[in-house]
Amino acid sequence: MSSFFTVNIPLGTDLISSSQPLIEGNFNALYAWSSVDHTVLNGTVLPSQPQGTHQAIRFEQQAGDPVTSASQLGFYNKLDVNNINQLWLRLISSGAVLQVTGPVSILGVLGPPPTYGGQTMILGGIIVKWGNAVVASATTITFPVPFPNACFGVVVSINNTGAATQTVNTDGFPAKDKFVARLNPASPPLNCFWIALGN
Repeated sequence: MSSFFTVNIPLGTDLISSSQPLIEGNFNALYAWSSVDHTVLNGTVLPSQPQGTHQAIRFEQQAGDPVTSASQLGFYNKLDVNNINQLWLRLISSGAVLQVTGPVSILGVLGPPPTYGGQTMILGGIIVKWGNAVVASATTITFPVPFPNACFGVVVSINNTGAATQTVNTDGFPAKDKFVARLNPASPPLNCFWIALGN
């Protein structure tokens, strides 16, 4: 049984008897193609598995982000910064690229402070980012990867266990790529944890 598909078969000048092996090969190739991750074309059709439905969807790894038109979305498999296969979503008009599965480390490391940091995406398009930073008076913290559209808000807390006399808060509204945290009193500077939501 051939798994190769031959185009332009049969031609108008072909004898069917001569083209028959290639025609049969094309039908076998189509059957083999449709049988991957689909319900079978022949045999008993289960009520829970009607013909034409998928049993699974597998994505081959892509080298880069696909080009999308004004009416297209791209859903694909690509390596993240840690060389792990993840699912990605490319918005219309070759817009923002959003990682759907993860989490992915912003800094390439998922570990304890001060290298701790990452991001993940929640179904519905909400992106969660987190990390650590040393905060003093009006400290600007830049997201290693900006939010594509907007940052809705940031929560900051002090990591140091002996900092009962100091408090930390955000100063003003966050931007897509950064926010300002303020420690009160500003000295000594302390390591703080932050978590941000956006899209």
